[in-house]
Amino acid sequence: CDFFRYGERWMSDEGMDALNDLGVPCDLSLEPGHGELPSFNPDKPHTGFILSQRDVPCRPYRPLRGNFRKEDREKRTGIWEVPLTTAQLGPRFKLWRKPETQTANLYLPPRTIGRVVRSALSKEAPYLALVARTDVFSNAGYFRNFQASLDALLDHRSAGRFVFSSPIETVSTLRAAN
Repeated sequence: CDFFRYGERWMSDEGMDALNDLGVPCDLSLEPGHGELPSFNPDKPHTGFILSQRDVPCRPYRPLRGNFRKEDREKRTGIWEVPLTTAQLGPRFKLWRKPETQTANLYLPPRTIGRVVRSALSKEAPYLALVARTDVFSNAGYFRNFQASLDALLDHRSAGRFVFSSPIETVSTLRAAN
């Protein structure tokens, strides 16, 4: 396969090492900034943890074998981790709520995506990696959000600098730069 993405930001050291050993060139599972999550569903019996991704790099990197959350600066071959764009968003109306990490998943409302994109583009080295849920085309609300968010990206004042590429095109560009 050209790329891989586990759902719900799940990843483990063994999972990443297996993807690397299988020759998968690119993984899109990680969502930097999110903390540990005790279960997929709080109403179900405990099923384990999704590991904290607070310290995951916010740019593409080659993961260290045995610790997917760390970059291996010596590694010249193998899988690339292409983390999704995330941002710490403060509450818009409820000022007593803590900021939360939000991932740029295009099924979300366009305002949310716009806030994540503005945050990402304000950084020293701007980087956007966006995804859409697999059911975005079968859910009318998700599809409206998807279309509106894409339209907003194409109309963005920086759109002329955006490079829209598939995961495998991104990996090819990264390999050429190394």
